[in-house]
Amino acid sequence: MNTARRGALSEKIAVKFLEQLGQRIMFKSVRVRFQSIDFDNHFDIVSIDPNDKTWIFSQIKTNCGNIKKEIGRLREWKKNNLPKDSKNKVWLLNYRTKGKKKGLILEYRSELNPTS
Repeated sequence: MNTARRGALSEKIAVKFLEQLGQRIMFKSVRVRFQSIDFDNHFDIVSIDPNDKTWIFSQIKTNCGNIKKEIGRLREWKKNNLPKDSKNKVWLLNYRTKGKKKGLILEYRSELNPTS
């Protein structure tokens, strides 16, 4: 399986996961020819929790080796781009196909405070 197909599969699994949590999907990345169009070049899925109106920005990775580096990038993005008074979360979902822990794993979940 090539990397584009593996990425599309992991995004599809992540969408099902978020829908099971009761999230309403507002944006999904789109694959066009040889590239993927993401939200702000970072996020594959943007959803909203209908209960408390919290926006969730989700980045999906497949077999990501350097999780700490990705978490640092997400924290920096959140600090620079989101308003301080908004209710939002940033998630990093890693779809693992190798090793002992396989499947979709929530690697990072930010708090509602944009400075975290």
